[in-house]
Amino acid sequence: MKIKLLGLVIIVAVFLITIDALAAQVNFTPRTSVRETYTDNVFLSEEDTEDDYITDISVGGTLSALGKTGGMDLSFDPSYVWYADNTKDDTWRLPATLNFWSNLSRRTTFRFFDRFLRTEDPEGDEPVIRDEDGQVLAPGETSVRRGRDPYYTNYATARIDHQFGTDDSFYAQFLYSLRREDDNDREGNDSYLADIFGQGAAYWYGLGLLWDRRGNDRYECGSRSCGGGFFI
Repeated sequence: MKIKLLGLVIIVAVFLITIDALAAQVNFTPRTSVRETYTDNVFLSEEDTEDDYITDISVGGTLSALGKTGGMDLSFDPSYVWYADNTKDDTWRLPATLNFWSNLSRRTTFRFFDRFLRTEDPEGDEPVIRDEDGQVLAPGETSVRRGRDPYYTNYATARIDHQFGTDDSFYAQFLYSLRREDDNDREGNDSYLADIFGQGAAYWYGLGLLWDRRGNDRYECGSRSCGGGFFI
């Protein structure tokens, strides 16, 4: 279901770029890799550790399109992993990212980012960082996982930025993230965040709402010298 949703988003993004500029520049960069890993604690266990060799073969690439006022980068690097001893854990790893942007006007920009990951690697959910400016596009997993049970995550943001003065700007964004286990008996986690933020030379304002299915709602206050902000 989530893979179908990601496919729909990709189609929409390609369509928007196509109508933006029929002469869009399109490039494809292929990639392939073979990796052999030895671990002395394959399940990250605190006791009774086991070692194993893991073979990972990947074939993928990045499709880039650049139009007059927008562009898109789509990366997909599926791989299959084999365990020398724990063959029951042989599985697919499916990482995919989509980064789409469009200049709606000279001062207004729309951005959409989506990162999907399916893996069994307890350390596989790493942050996605933009090379140009070091911005974290997807935070990755911060907690410690145990075992090699497959799971999948999806992290998506949609954001509009507008500048209406030399020092005045405004943005509105929506964020959605989910985490699911392949084992349907284990509970997943969905999070939603909607917020707006504006600032100038001597002021700022913000309003946001964060909700997740497991009840981890948060409240925050702004900390700048002028103005204030809150989450409910």
